[in-house]
Amino acid sequence: MDSVYDWIDLHDISVELASDVLLAHQSRALPVALPWIADKVDQPPRRCCLPDLETCLNTLVAPSLGRLLGDIGAVQAIVETVDICPLGENPATLPHTRDLGRDKPPVIAIHWQGTAADLLCLAHEAAHAIQIVWSDHAMMPPVARETCAFLGELALIEGVRANNPEQASDLAAAWITDNILYLGKHVEALEQVLRDPSHPYHYQINYPFARLAAIFLFWRAKKRQKRIANLFQSGAAGMAHLPLHAMAAWACHPTNCLPAAPLADQSPSGDAYRNLAMIAHLDLQASGSEHSLSIGDYYARILAHFQTGTAFIALDGLNRPVGYATWDQTEQKAPLALCNQVAPFGDHLAVQRTLERHLDGLHPIAARHPESMKSEQKAW
Repeated sequence: MDSVYDWIDLHDISVELASDVLLAHQSRALPVALPWIADKVDQPPRRCCLPDLETCLNTLVAPSLGRLLGDIGAVQAIVETVDICPLGENPATLPHTRDLGRDKPPVIAIHWQGTAADLLCLAHEAAHAIQIVWSDHAMMPPVARETCAFLGELALIEGVRANNPEQASDLAAAWITDNILYLGKHVEALEQVLRDPSHPYHYQINYPFARLAAIFLFWRAKKRQKRIANLFQSGAAGMAHLPLHAMAAWACHPTNCLPAAPLADQSPSGDAYRNLAMIAHLDLQASGSEHSLSIGDYYARILAHFQTGTAFIALDGLNRPVGYATWDQTEQKAPLALCNQVAPFGDHLAVQRTLERHLDGLHPIAARHPESMKSEQKAW
């Protein structure tokens, strides 16, 4: 590729679509990390010593990628054939994975000093190798290829959390450190060339979209395992498996500026006050009909709903409140009449779906809107 125009053509995207994805990122509508990674933002990665590279590859990376793709045996078989080429301590040569053709296994070239950052890099390159084999060595557009690699990193962090939370914490801190480059300097470079696509192509412009797409797929994708496996196998059609249009749609969402919900308190009263505060924040963002109530009446109404179990707060993938619903108490299986539903950031469907899962089919849902021309109607 000679210019950014060639990059746009190869990826079958438009400047408008690319700009909308960046806008969604810059407005903070798109997540830049998962909840169990985001809380490590102020924690520098430690220089922890890990086992040797081969042990980490076979006991940590391969099982994590196998669970991500739904076939641990197939992934392990590929990993066992991969050639490893140590790069020593010279930082001039960047880690990479080479495809030598169908008759030879991929080669992973990597630095290794046993740090959390090295382990993340190993997962990144191993995901490249698996993608090469699974797509039968077909050329994959760089953004899709790097999305596979970043998914490998997320799979590793998730995979070690259950057995080694401290190690997962180190990996999460290393991920956040990498974000400074991938979603910092590389975003600036991408913005510049999108303003004038005649600029020469540079590989770094692939990373922002790939990073954001990997997080989005890992966070929001239905049937995640199947969708990600299809991406790894897709070769030249890789871009069709990325959620760029769904990500771009978030450019017009109001920004959710609320902080993540805290962990559950040992004291029920502590949780009740936190829930009251979250609902109050959501109502302030929405400027809805509840504002006509006095503070005392508002407090009494919301508290009564929590005391009777007739209030629900919906959280997004980053544990931020996106909306809530309250309803009248009713018998089991009887229609549940919502008295109020609020989604100030446009996530009405997310509130609906999470409430339905919370109720587990115990009630059909109807809603009464005090400012509507109808006294009762379907909720959504």
